Amino acid sequence: MATLVGLDIGTDGVRAVETTTTARSITVRKAHAIPLDPGVFTGGKVSDPAGLTAALRLLWKYGKFSTKKANLVVGSHPSVVVRGAAIAYLPKKDDRNVFVAETARHTMPVNSETLYLDHHVANVYTSPQVEGPDHTMADIALAGVDRESLDGILNCTIQAGLAPHSVDVTTFALARLVTASTSSSHSIDVLVHIGATTVTVTGILANQFAYQSAMNHFCGQDLTADIAEHFGVPVPEAEQLKVSFTQNQAERFDPFALDPQTIIAQWTTALVREIQSAITEMTQGIGHPVGRIWISGGGSGLPNLAARVSASQPAQVKVTVLDATTWVSNPQRLVSAHVQGQDLTAALAASVQ
Repeated sequence: MATLVGLDIGTDGVRAVETTTTARSITVRKAHAIPLDPGVFTGGKVSDPAGLTAALRLLWKYGKFSTKKANLVVGSHPSVVVRGAAIAYLPKKDDRNVFVAETARHTMPVNSETLYLDHHVANVYTSPQVEGPDHTMADIALAGVDRESLDGILNCTIQAGLAPHSVDVTTFALARLVTASTSSSHSIDVLVHIGATTVTVTGILANQFAYQSAMNHFCGQDLTADIAEHFGVPVPEAEQLKVSFTQNQAERFDPFALDPQTIIAQWTTALVREIQSAITEMTQGIGHPVGRIWISGGGSGLPNLAARVSASQPAQVKVTVLDATTWVSNPQRLVSAHVQGQDLTAALAASVQ
């Protein structure tokens, strides 16, 4: 058994989960979350190193984790970019990196020299040639993390007294967790992650990445900004309105209080439409049907989101909220952090990589 701490550093909070894993189960030993003040991150980069360092120290102080070694997961837009690409396939990852670097120059929307690059193989296939031997190719999910952003995060992590063991991006960490319960080798599992600054749609077929799309204009921070503009309130108050409505949707609201229901409902309608469009493009491109849709991230709790995504799909497609508490043998350790509005699923995924 291995004991690891998964550390999710997001723009709105830092979350950590310590687990012990076996072949059959995941046991949560400790878990905690600390919200971040607005302004700690700007444009996906650390703008308040002292604030992030202090939050990480508090996270370990109150979380009482048994080790300072942590597997980091990051996913803030625009500092993290994931794109699909095709490269010549070589069995060893280090050998493929030459092709990955060259492909990134043409694929990434920013200068690839400013990024730390990583990739995961989605599919290996033979490309027939008119002359000469056939080529072995690979479809890959290519991830780039802004060097300045990641260096800033790592510096704060080290200043907080922690020891970064590995770094992954949110999409990859969550997709690995999903592969433990994939539908089948003939249907696609779709992971829709709705974070504070990112919204990604990832297709997984036969435990491999097969599709990646981003729709970051539907991220949580943009919804908060819409609420703030509509009611003329500060962003922190708008965020509290959004979180309160999402967590207490079944309760009767004060009729004299600001009610973001209409804005959130319209936002959800547009988001479901975008998700459906991405899934249609995915199934047409891959040539396989969807088996299950997983929804993760802080935005997964939007009222009726899962039900509306389900209604947009064929009856046989299952839609599930990727709730970290359903994946472990003792979910009560995760509940308190979820009550604070902090989603620990990515931290859990990082702890079992």
